[in-house]
Amino acid sequence: MLDTGVPAGWHYYWKSTGLRELADPVIDTLVERAAWAQSTRSHALLFHLGGAIADQDPAATAFTRRDVPHELDVNAVWPPHQPIGPAERAWARDFVTALVPYRSGVHVNFLDHDDHDRRAEAFDAETAARLARVRHRYDPEGVLRPD
Repeated sequence: MLDTGVPAGWHYYWKSTGLRELADPVIDTLVERAAWAQSTRSHALLFHLGGAIADQDPAATAFTRRDVPHELDVNAVWPPHQPIGPAERAWARDFVTALVPYRSGVHVNFLDHDDHDRRAEAFDAETAARLARVRHRYDPEGVLRPD
């Protein structure tokens, strides 16, 4: 389904964050930082959550950040022949870093390979403990490692 928009062999790197509100400083940062990408394929997606997502009991599923109304996914994308990888990765990191005052966690599916230090932002303490118990029960040998 995504093959045409995400060609094999290209480079992909992303950073994400939840946003509690779209106040003017957040919107200004989104507009300003989006324009700083070098690759014409790099982009930022802003997902509006809420609705049925927010209606669910956070304890009923592994996804607990149901009160966060927006998720920003900043995608650095460049073809293999372009030597702009370091700049595009820096663009994605700096984009999300610029939003630190407005951030609220991160969706676990939007963590990249170098986001080990942000895993705790994806779950509240109670859910993290519950998931650890489930993992220990069903994968005591640690075969299905998260990293």
